[in-house]
Amino acid sequence: TYKLNLVAEIYFNPGWFSKHNQTEDYQPFRPNSGPGYAYGKLSHSFAYAWKGWEASYDLGAQLSSKNLLPSEQYNLAGYYAVQGFEERIVLTDNAVLLNVTLQAPRLSIGQLAGWSKEVFDELYFYGFFHYGLGGNHLIPQNESRTQSLASIGPGFRYQIDRYVSAHFDYGFQLFHHGFDNPTNSRYNFGLIVSF
Repeated sequence: TYKLNLVAEIYFNPGWFSKHNQTEDYQPFRPNSGPGYAYGKLSHSFAYAWKGWEASYDLGAQLSSKNLLPSEQYNLAGYYAVQGFEERIVLTDNAVLLNVTLQAPRLSIGQLAGWSKEVFDELYFYGFFHYGLGGNHLIPQNESRTQSLASIGPGFRYQIDRYVSAHFDYGFQLFHHGFDNPTNSRYNFGLIVSF
């Protein structure tokens, strides 16, 4: 079986709708930014399942007309982007992000241990490859116009009924270009307990 998804979005700011929507209002947040811009986002995903295994990829992209504010730039680093790098260390106006994942069959620790079948639990492991490429419009002379980065690593997800869920990922950096990077790997761990 397979799943396919495609979403396209367009954002537009003409620059004259509100009082605080002038060029001087933008400059403190990012040089060479201002009102009167547009940008589009595209997200596409595909997953194929076979005998418990699942291979998938997620592709995201953004294209803008000019320098954007940091809140509207595309994030290429962190848990929801290229793992293994610090969160939001790479923000760009134009970007392409690719995440490829191979997931092993899901299993139940409870059933393997002979615990009560009334309790649902699910564990699965996976490996991932992440790649990001981005660029900005107008930049200071000492900055690179483009940034790129990639990582690879393992992870797992575990859930007990709807009350407990946990995840762990460890990203090993393959390379990076165009930005300062203080680490060579990074992990992400999360635990949610609800009542």
